[in-house]
Amino acid sequence: MVIATGAAQLVFGLASNSLISGNQYIQIGGSADGTTIKVGGDQDILGGGIATNTTVDGGTQNVFGVAIQTTVANGGFQHVHNNAFNTIVNAGGEQNVYIDGSATGSTINAGGIQIDWGFTIITTISGGGQYVFGSASLTTINSGLQAVESGGTASDTTIYGGGQDVYLGGPRSTPPWMAASSRSMAARWSRPRSAMAPSSISTATRR
Repeated sequence: MVIATGAAQLVFGLASNSLISGNQYIQIGGSADGTTIKVGGDQDILGGGIATNTTVDGGTQNVFGVAIQTTVANGGFQHVHNNAFNTIVNAGGEQNVYIDGSATGSTINAGGIQIDWGFTIITTISGGGQYVFGSASLTTINSGLQAVESGGTASDTTIYGGGQDVYLGGPRSTPPWMAASSRSMAARWSRPRSAMAPSSISTATRR
């Protein structure tokens, strides 16, 4: 099934292997499997809807229901307002976990970004970046960066490679360097590391 630009698909049952350049709306009780979302395409998973094995290839997935095993890359976005499981964020992809959302088992590969205003657990960072304004638990850093921003909390982090930066001060909202280009990692790596402060909390183990 091909959903062209300007067209829409409403899913009340099961939709399989759709190619989306327009809009796909997964309704309560509906499910979509194997969807590919291209540039300009949107998949909206409404409350009670489920999407599995989605590839976000330059498009956008909005999660108000449940997303399982999504792969995000090439300028794609996953916006999580409910539950996302086992998301893989590759180069050029971005996972945004909002205050009403949670992400479990995400993998952030080189060139990928996760921005956490809500709750993340069992995240693996392998060359990408995780920016924590909310809460992150049981993160494993193989390479790349976990930045715990002012007001953020990281607990039970294990560091095998890469690094963890914990910052003091500044607003909890999106800072200017992220607003200008949320995918620009260079500015983050050049920022000086500061001591842990009460407004930013981290418990980490370096292996």
